[in-house]
Amino acid sequence: MTHAFLDGKRQCSSDWKSAVCKYTGMPLRAKAISGGFSFIILFGLLFSCAVFGQTSSNELTFTPLDTRAVHIKGEIGRRIDLTIKNNIEKIDNEQVFLKSFSQQNRKKSSYVGMGKHIDALVRLAYHTGDPKLTRLKNSLVTGLIDTQSSSGYIGVFNHDRMKSLWDVHEGSYIILGLVSDYRFFGHRYSLESARRLADFMMNTRPAKPLVFHVSTIGLERAFIALYQATGEKKYLDYVNVDNTLRSWQNKVGGHAYDYLNLCMAQLDLYRLSPDASLLKTSRGAVDYMLRGGGMAVMGTGSQNENWHSDVSSSPDFGETCFTGYWIRTLHTLIQIGGESRYGDLMERAILNALFACQSTSGRELFKYVPFQGVRHPYKGEPSSDNQRDAYCCPNNFRRAIAELPDMIAYQTTNGVALNLYTASSVCVPLDQGVSVELRQETDYPTSGNVIIHVEPSQPASFALHLRIPRWCDAPLVQINGKAVTGVRSGAFAVLHRKWSSGDRVSLSLQMKIRLVRGRLTQAEKVSILRGPIVYCLDPVAQSGHPRNDWQEVCLALASVEGPLPDATVRPGGTALSVKAWSPKQPRTSLPDLNLRLTEYADPGGQAAYFNVDDSGGATEDELLTLPESSP
Repeated sequence: MTHAFLDGKRQCSSDWKSAVCKYTGMPLRAKAISGGFSFIILFGLLFSCAVFGQTSSNELTFTPLDTRAVHIKGEIGRRIDLTIKNNIEKIDNEQVFLKSFSQQNRKKSSYVGMGKHIDALVRLAYHTGDPKLTRLKNSLVTGLIDTQSSSGYIGVFNHDRMKSLWDVHEGSYIILGLVSDYRFFGHRYSLESARRLADFMMNTRPAKPLVFHVSTIGLERAFIALYQATGEKKYLDYVNVDNTLRSWQNKVGGHAYDYLNLCMAQLDLYRLSPDASLLKTSRGAVDYMLRGGGMAVMGTGSQNENWHSDVSSSPDFGETCFTGYWIRTLHTLIQIGGESRYGDLMERAILNALFACQSTSGRELFKYVPFQGVRHPYKGEPSSDNQRDAYCCPNNFRRAIAELPDMIAYQTTNGVALNLYTASSVCVPLDQGVSVELRQETDYPTSGNVIIHVEPSQPASFALHLRIPRWCDAPLVQINGKAVTGVRSGAFAVLHRKWSSGDRVSLSLQMKIRLVRGRLTQAEKVSILRGPIVYCLDPVAQSGHPRNDWQEVCLALASVEGPLPDATVRPGGTALSVKAWSPKQPRTSLPDLNLRLTEYADPGGQAAYFNVDDSGGATEDELLTLPESSP
C-alpha cells in the first residue's frame, strides 16, 4: 500500500490491492485481483448513530494489514527502532552469518539461524521502507544465494548434507526467509533459490512421516510457504505424507518451541483448507498454558526449553523462542474467530516477557527471562563459536519484534479491529475505494487513556472493534464525547456507525494496582500488576537491600504506592514503592525496607512473585478465569 507522511500523519491510499496480495503470499505484479476477493470488507447495516455490540466466537475473521500502512510510535515502536538501530545494525553480518555458508566447514552440531535473520530483516525493511535496512537485507540475501552449490544446497557443511544435526532446521528457515523476500519484495531470484534448496532437500532426505524433533523445526512451515508461493503441490505433499501433519494431535509435552511450531504448521493448513480438527492442538496448548499451569504471570512459559506445569522457578525459564512462537500462535488464533482473549494474552506476553528478552540499550539479548534469579545476557553456543547474535533465540527475538506491526490492528469482515494500544496510525482499505486512517493518541501502557482519531476518506459505515482488556473492571468508551453503554471487559466493543472525518473515540481503561495470587509452586505468593504490566524486584537497585537473600523478603501490601515515574525500563515508564520486612525480621516490628518495584522488562529484575503479609486482597489472574466452555 502506498503512503506518505504529511505533518506527522500518515495519508491513506485507496490502493488496497497490494495489501491483499501480500497476505496471499504473492507480490502484486504476480497476482491478479478480482473485485469479489474475500479480503474486501462486508458491510453491515448502515445507520448514523453509534451502536454497541459484542462479538461471539467464530463470528468474525481478522486479517492483518499491509505493514507499510502501519506507523508505530510508543513503546512498541521504540522497541522496533531499538532492535533495528542498536542490535541489527551492530551485527557483523559477514562474520556472524555469511562466513559459515561460504566456507562450509562447520562442526556437525553447528547452527547459525540465517533464515530466521533474513525473515526478520525482510519484514522490518518492508515495514519501515528504510533504504539502509533494505540494502542490508539485499546484501545478506544475495550473499547467501552466492554460496548456493550447483546441486541447490545452502548450508554450513561440506559433507553429510541434510544428515548432520541442525542442517534440515537451517535449510528450512532459509527457504522460509527467501520466500518472505519474494512475498514482500517480489524478488524472483529469492524464490528460485528457495525452490532449488527445497528440491535438494527432497532428493537428499526422502519424505517421511512427521518427525517431532528440534533438528527439523521449521520444515513443515517452510514447505507450506513455498507451496503457497509457487502453487507446486509437491512441496505440500512433502510435509504431509500419509496425512501425518494434518492428523497430528500429540498431547502437550516435550520441546515447547518445537510443539508450537507444529501447531503453527497446522494453522497454516487451516488457512489453506479450514478444518476444525486443525485448531485442536493450538487451542489445547492455550488451555495447557492457562489451566494446566504452563503460564507464569508475565505471560510466557517453558522450562529448560520444555513444557512445564507447576510454575516453578529456574534460571532456564521463559525461553525466547517459545515466547516468540507463543505470541505468533495467539496472533494466528485471534484471526480465526476474533476472540479478544487471545489479544489479552498477546499484550501480557509482549509488554513483559518479550521485552524482557532485550537489554535497555537494545544490544544485548536474553535467552531466558526467569521470574526468580539473575537474567544473563546471551553469549552464544559453544557449537556455534559463541556468537551472541546467531543461533535460534536472538534470531527468533528479532522475528517476533518484526511481526509486531501485524498485531496492532486487523481488517475484519465488517470493519476494523484495534488489538494493541500504542501511539500509532494505521490506514485500512474499506470498500469501493474508501479507506480510513485510525490514529491512536496515547502514552499506553503508562496510562489507559487512548484517543482514537477516525479519518475516513469519505463518510462510511463500518464497525470499529476495540479490545477491552480483562484487567479493566470499569472501561469507558465515548464517541465524540458521548458515552457508549454496555461496554464490558474481556470482549471487543463494537462501534458500528457511519463515520466521518473528525470523529473521535475516547477509551478510558482504569489501571488500578492489583494483587494476583500465585498458583501451584507459587501459591503462597502474590504478584503485583497495573494494567498489563507486571512488576518485579531488582535487588541491586535497592538501597540497603540484602543482595543474597532477596527472595525471602516479605512485602507489606497495604504500603504499595504508585505509579511513580521511572525510566529504568523505558521513557515514561513506571514503578511502585512498597515497604517490606527483610528475612527473619519479625512481622510484629515495623517494615525495615523501602523497595522500588520496576516493570518486568527491567533486565535486573530477579523476582515477580513475593512473600506478603496478607494475601487476602489478592485475586486470581484474570487471564486464567475463562468460561468453562472455552476451548
